[in-house]
Amino acid sequence: MLDAATFAAAVAVLASIQLQESPRDPGPRQPLRRELTAGFSHLRHTPVLGRIALVVAVAFGVLGFLESTDFAVIEHGLHRPPAFFGILNGVQGAGSVLGGLTAALVLRRLGEARSVGLALALDAAGALALTQVSVPVVLAGFVVMGVAVSWLLVGYATARQRLTPPRLQGRVASATDVLINGPQTASIALGALLIDLVDYRILLLVIAGVLLACGGLLGIRPRRAPVEGRGQLERPTT
Repeated sequence: MLDAATFAAAVAVLASIQLQESPRDPGPRQPLRRELTAGFSHLRHTPVLGRIALVVAVAFGVLGFLESTDFAVIEHGLHRPPAFFGILNGVQGAGSVLGGLTAALVLRRLGEARSVGLALALDAAGALALTQVSVPVVLAGFVVMGVAVSWLLVGYATARQRLTPPRLQGRVASATDVLINGPQTASIALGALLIDLVDYRILLLVIAGVLLACGGLLGIRPRRAPVEGRGQLERPTT
């Protein structure tokens, strides 16, 4: 009942938002193949956004391993019952709330690319914490990963929206969703297979190594990609 109430509250808040749709620019119809690939084409021709999308796709290619390693951490590392996952999940959720509250500040200071890079580095630190057998250390790791996931998604979505013209927002969003969901789904399946063959700590080290490399690639990017007429993050008018 409480869960249903939160969804109802979200619906009410969304319904209260006043927005004005930008006018549709029909333009000439393009061949079907070009229309289907328009989102990917925009990513290819927008260097910073394309770099962020590609790096995040690689990162999600290992993040799916966490679906299996989390339970190995509980059983073999912490020697707790499966229900302990509820506590870890709640702690991570608290970290996500903290990350959501601080994401705008991080974006203003670092820009989208470096914010996403920092988030991936924090995720790597969280994965390393999960290799330990100490409950407080593992709890801290889940808090850090909760903060990281908020910064990652907010930075990624902000870059996508800011660097994409209104007429392509939907197609670019679909393209980036494919880039994330495809590798993530594959890594979940691969992780479920590997968890019986490889020590879970090795998988966590692989996750940490890949995420650190991905974060480093974005950490050297400019603070913010210039956009004609919108060089700064737009602020809502009141």
